Amino acid sequence: MHELFLSLSGGQFEPELSGQFKLVFGGQFHRFLHYFATFSFLCFIIRNCIFIKIIFCQMKSIHKITKENFGSMFNIKDILSDSVYYPASGIDAKDIELLSENFCSFIHTDYSIPKDIVKAAMSSHFEHIGYDLIGIKNISKAELIPKGKQTQYSPIKDFEKERLSNISISDKFYGNNLKFYALWSVYELNPQKTNITKRKAKRFSLLHIGGEACSIFDATYINNKINPSSVVIINPGGGYGDNWTKFENPDFRFYQNIKFNAENNKAKMPSFILTNNTISVNNDVFWPDYLFDRSLYGHYNLYKKKENMRKNNINKKQNKNLCSIELLNFEGPVLSATKFKKLYIIQDQWKNIVDILSEDEIKLFIDGEKTISDSQGKAWNYKKEHKDAKPTIEEMTYFLSN
Repeated sequence: MHELFLSLSGGQFEPELSGQFKLVFGGQFHRFLHYFATFSFLCFIIRNCIFIKIIFCQMKSIHKITKENFGSMFNIKDILSDSVYYPASGIDAKDIELLSENFCSFIHTDYSIPKDIVKAAMSSHFEHIGYDLIGIKNISKAELIPKGKQTQYSPIKDFEKERLSNISISDKFYGNNLKFYALWSVYELNPQKTNITKRKAKRFSLLHIGGEACSIFDATYINNKINPSSVVIINPGGGYGDNWTKFENPDFRFYQNIKFNAENNKAKMPSFILTNNTISVNNDVFWPDYLFDRSLYGHYNLYKKKENMRKNNINKKQNKNLCSIELLNFEGPVLSATKFKKLYIIQDQWKNIVDILSEDEIKLFIDGEKTISDSQGKAWNYKKEHKDAKPTIEEMTYFLSN
């Protein structure tokens, strides 16, 4: 998220008799080869004008917040930008655990959990995983909706009224059981409290709003003409739960609100959906135009918007000589290849060198006869990946032949 991971390799390079390379560990000679290869590659990067893109948090104020000024730093528009929205969250923090490498602003809503329970969780929940609480405060409606709600009221559709016949659910929907509240907190990673700091957010913001998720979305996101970058739908309370609507059904209010915001306010549709729902036969999640991306810990699935599986761009020098290409790109390069003489240096999305291929090996990879594993252990089979995530045949041919 805010960090650039420039670890170029987790091991050392040892030349084999075949002239290929493999990763090994230990030994002064191996270390020398590792440093030489890394230094040579860095020189190659600088010489050929390959720039590494830094992914950072879009919440502009988060690094300016201190314990002293925390109380005056709340800005709803800043918090909404590039945020993760988790309706019916309870006091779950799975979205922060799984997505904080790429996002730093999380917004939770729930109309069932009392304020004291949420505040206690927000005050202590993240301490055991290495985070210090910078501050926590109550947020008023005036701070949450500084200009007042300006969006147009949309009446409840007949097919949405079914679950409102349940008195317990309707009481929560109309706010009879839970008085509206909002709590905001900011956290900072303390390396002295944890041995695991890699791929963790240095800071993140959590805004929890006690209220009905769709009306809150209307008053915040639509009011500011912003859509969340990610939506989290985990155990949303259907069936025997107390949710009055169906977040996963595109005909119901939640998806329709997001779609309305995109069509009328030019707000971009969410790039990701995180859910614990099982994937369908066609790898489509419950919302249209999203495709399965990966499984996380075996219990959660991440989906990406189809249009975000954009075509790969070939990086070129000013003199038009080809130097690198994105082999797989799912809204950002997953695997990239860089030419270094007659070798192809493969980097994953965390900028780790995961393989060095000969000319024959890169062709085997493209033909699907060889897989490449990233630094997280995921094996990528080029032939099986979505065509929109790959370069065109013309681009790949040009890259290999120059």
